[in-house]
Amino acid sequence: ALPAAAAAARTLGAPVVHLQHELFLYGGAGAVPAVAPALAALRGRRTVVTMHHVVDPAAVDASFTATHRVQIPAPLARVGVAAVQRSIGVLADAVVVHEPSFARLVPRARVVPHGIETPERADRAAARAALGVRDDRLCVLCFGYVAPYKGLDVAVAAAAQAADAVQLVIAGGAHPRVGGEYLQRLQAAAPGARFTGFVPEQDIARWFAAADVALLPYPRPFASSGPLALALGHGTPVLLSHALARTTGAPEELAVAIRPDALAARLRR
Repeated sequence: ALPAAAAAARTLGAPVVHLQHELFLYGGAGAVPAVAPALAALRGRRTVVTMHHVVDPAAVDASFTATHRVQIPAPLARVGVAAVQRSIGVLADAVVVHEPSFARLVPRARVVPHGIETPERADRAAARAALGVRDDRLCVLCFGYVAPYKGLDVAVAAAAQAADAVQLVIAGGAHPRVGGEYLQRLQAAAPGARFTGFVPEQDIARWFAAADVALLPYPRPFASSGPLALALGHGTPVLLSHALARTTGAPEELAVAIRPDALAARLRR
């Protein structure tokens, strides 16, 4: 699809072509070999690539490939990730990343921070009543596609340890690349948690208003967090893994160790 799109851009005479690249969502590993030829075919046009995912090749090991369901050995995946990121940096006229920590991994990358919308905020009491959120528990919201890379297993284990004080809400459907198996496993391990499934547009503001804290326990961030941007836009307090706090430049007061006991203790406090 990518070489075909590049050919169409040339045919149309587009003076600038903007490619949105996300390593694990747009085509997966099968799309990697097409990136360099497509950008090379666009020579003579101004090309801009926004890299929504940036992976440190040194972090690609067996656990990484298992989490992201990459069906090749880790050393080969490491070489492939490094090659495609280097190719984009060399072949594109401009490369955009959303976090300062990612710029060092891509040649000549420029940082444009992830945008934050300013939506109309829902009334907290009305939102809690409409969604059935209990007032005698701390409502902890994990929002977005349900996928292993988000550290939700730790959130579930911590909420189980603090079940008398915490109501965990996992709001979102199965990630399209992961499927429903992981979601089903989480549901079986967390009978006390609330799983909403896909959240309709009209309920997004309600969930962020109803929550006491938005929890983002990502163990290895490789992209800007859309749910973090939503939480900031809706004015919802956030609690982040140390890794995500470092990636976004958040103060340490907003960070917690991603271990069930440490997270449970923090949520109780």
